[in-house]
Amino acid sequence: MGLQAADGSFSALGVEQWNQIIYTKIAVIGDSLSAQWPHFNLTWPNLMQARINSAGGKVEVKVFATGSHTFFRANTTVIYGAMTAVQAVVDYDPDVV
Repeated sequence: MGLQAADGSFSALGVEQWNQIIYTKIAVIGDSLSAQWPHFNLTWPNLMQARINSAGGKVEVKVFATGSHTFFRANTTVIYGAMTAVQAVVDYDPDVV
């Protein structure tokens, strides 16, 4: 089975080999509902990553959430080195936000 790449070329990889190389990066921007506090293991981003990966997907979920953050604050408050959460997400270059 051939699969077409973004540049229009085709690959002779089968579905199983193709699934081995696909890796999706997911970024989560949010407030305390999305933030992964050290004492909470079962936050929804952790559960989402675990469930997708256990179903055969290959994802990495990285959380750029902070308690009491609105999207305005995530876009204007510097908390990741010299970057806002939104700038850090852009720097991470995720497939899904």
